[in-house]
This record gives sequence, C-alpha cells and structure tokens, in this order.
Amino acid sequence: MRLRVLVICVLAALGTVRAAVAQEQAWVQLEAQPSLTEAEDRARTLAAEFPEVAGFQIAEGWYALSLGPYSPEEAAGRLSDLKRAGAIPRDAFITDGSTHRQQFWPIGRLAVPEAAPAVEPAVDVAATPEAAVATDETVAEARASEAELSREDRMALQQAMAWYGVYEAKIDGAFGKGTRASMAAWQEMNGYDATGVLTSIQRAALLANYQADQAEFGFETLTEAEAGIEITLPMALLQFDHYEPPFVHYIERNGSGLRVILISQPGEQDSLYGLYDVLQTLEVVPAEGERRREERSFTINAQSASVQSYAYAEVKGGMVKGYLVVWNPVDAERMSRILPALKASFRPVGDKALDPGLVPMDAAARSGLMAGLEVKTPKLSRSGFFVDAAGSVVTTVEAVAQCGRVTIDHDTEAVVAAQDAASGIAILTP
Repeated sequence: MRLRVLVICVLAALGTVRAAVAQEQAWVQLEAQPSLTEAEDRARTLAAEFPEVAGFQIAEGWYALSLGPYSPEEAAGRLSDLKRAGAIPRDAFITDGSTHRQQFWPIGRLAVPEAAPAVEPAVDVAATPEAAVATDETVAEARASEAELSREDRMALQQAMAWYGVYEAKIDGAFGKGTRASMAAWQEMNGYDATGVLTSIQRAALLANYQADQAEFGFETLTEAEAGIEITLPMALLQFDHYEPPFVHYIERNGSGLRVILISQPGEQDSLYGLYDVLQTLEVVPAEGERRREERSFTINAQSASVQSYAYAEVKGGMVKGYLVVWNPVDAERMSRILPALKASFRPVGDKALDPGLVPMDAAARSGLMAGLEVKTPKLSRSGFFVDAAGSVVTTVEAVAQCGRVTIDHDTEAVVAAQDAASGIAILTP
C-alpha cells in the first residue's frame, strides 16, 4: 500500500514539473498554412534560415510555423530583433503553445519536451493528448496573478490592446467590463480561449508583441512647444524637416514613403474652414474619399491609386490645431497600426500656436505648403462672366469638358448647371 501511494505521488509531482516546464516555453509564430503539404514546403524553406523552426497543427485544420521553443523573455527579444531586421512578417507574434496540437515538423518531435525520461510512468502520461499540450493558468490563477499588477502594469496592458485595435476606452488601469471584453477579443484574435482574463503568459505575449512593434516603428511622443501640439510619431520612418507657419513638416526617412505635417495657428471657425479648403488643393489630398466638416473640426480621408492621406483639425480656445498624414496605399497594413496611434495621441497643449503673422491665412497656408507639398494646378483655365447675383458664370463648354472638379477663381467649387454643344456655352453655379 505504501508503494502504491509513493508511485502516485511521484506521478503527480512529475505532472507538476511538466506543467511548470511547459508554462515557461514560448514560440514566435511566423505564419499558418491551410494544408499540411503547403506547411511542410514552407517549413523546409524556413529551416534553411531558421534551424529552430517548428510546425504544429492548430485549430480548424490550419498548420502553424513557429520558432522556438524559448523562454518568454528570449521569445520577446527574438521577435523584436527579427522584426527590426525585416527577417519575419510584421504580424508575427508570441504564443505560449496552448493552441498547438500534433507536431508535424521536425518529423517525430513531441510537442512538449520529455521531462525526466528515466522515469517510465512519465512516458504514459506524455502519451495522452492532454499531457502533450502545454497547460496555462486557470482563470482563478490568472486573476490572482493579475491582482498583483501595479496600476502602471495595467495601463500598459490597456495601451497594448489599444494598439491592436481591441481597446478604445480611457487608459486608466481599471479593469471593468470594457477591458474584460477587450481582453476576450484579443484572446480570440490570437487563438486563446476568450475568458476575458489574461494569464501570465498571455500578458507577456501581448506586451512583447506590442514592444516589438514599437521598436520597429520607433514611436516617440513629441511635444512641439512652438506649435503647442503633443503627438506620438513613428520616428524610425520620419525625420523633422522644417517649420513653415502654420505647418511643421516631417518628411520620410530611408524611403519609408510616410509624411506628417502638423498644423497650428491662431484662429476661429473661419480659419478652420479656410484650412479645410486649402487642403483640398493639394496633390497629396486626392479628390476621392470621405470628407466631414463640422462646426468645430473636420476630417478628410482621401485616397487614389498612388496616394492616401488623412487630415484632422479642430478649433479650440482661439487656435486651430491638427495634422495631415500622407502615405502610399501599398503600406495599408503598416498604416493600420500607425494611424490609430497618431489619432489617439494627438493633443493640443498650452496656449501657444505658430503665428503666421499678418499674412491672411489662405495665402500663408499656400506659401507654407508649397515649401514641401505640390499644389494641384488646373488642367485647363478659361475666362467667363457673372450673369446673376447668385454668382452663376457663363463660360465655354471646352472649359468644363472632362473635368472632375470645377472651380471659379480657384477657390469656389462650382457645378455645371447647363451646357449646349451647339453654341459652345456652359453655365456654372457655385
């Protein structure tokens, strides 16, 4: 009887050792393939560069290719280094292996390393499907470890979830229903059970992936004292160029194709609306895309086949402040992570704005923008004459033929109200 009890205790202890070893492991998942054949082909290719590549079947018939196993700290460092070098996909992430099922690469390797191979009963335990998959904390254990987090630790988790688009509330360190829903969304997005409570390994993976992204883009929170603007910018992709009131120009770095222009000037609604009109004249603000001008702010989301841009400005306290971001549409995936960070971090600070001097706002704006941006020029210009008090203009049909946008005196948008090919006359109304 004593011998039986002793064997059971040894087995239980061995199971505890296995769980502890498994919990300390982490992988950098690179990609997933829909079939075993495709996954094995990719594994052979990756193995030439990464000897530690491993392949696992995961949920719903997909096959994951990962690097590892590492300790969580080593995985975080490996992810950051490889992303910075551009050696792995930008959406690679850290996983604790809890979604791994049967291992298919390298052939014959077990999903969890053998522990204490000299003890025969351990082989039987490892042979069961439950023992082959790494176990993580229970929800109760995760709550207990979570309770030890500082307020700063909790805020860091919220910030990381906001970066991945699953958290939109205030960064305050309070874990209420909204934060729990965000945690569940992040878990589901990364193949974990959506419990709404992150385990220790999941928290480490979330923060490591976030920090790797931050390192890749070189995010820095800048305070432009002269402009009275605080904003987080990806300085690995940008560099400061020059001031030209009411603009602060940041141009691309190393061919990144990204540009940011901060906007700051004294003014009220008329200045805001004037800025809105001026931006429409820029080559980097295509005619296509959504526009929204409200009483105290505006947004422009413009796009074409070759350029995409986003502009935002608001008026508050006698000052107009905002920004314009310009990028190549081929970088849509990268910008899906960068633009939310800019939007969330933009904040007018202080009571100071760049002073455009005595030059009227529209002239100053054109002068400033010409220093770093090309202004759209008309494809064709023709004269006309006003025919009524409403500002209707009679001109030639040639002046408006095949035009996507028509203006009167460059500034006033107009529509073609009528045209007669026989007489060659067109009537424009503002």
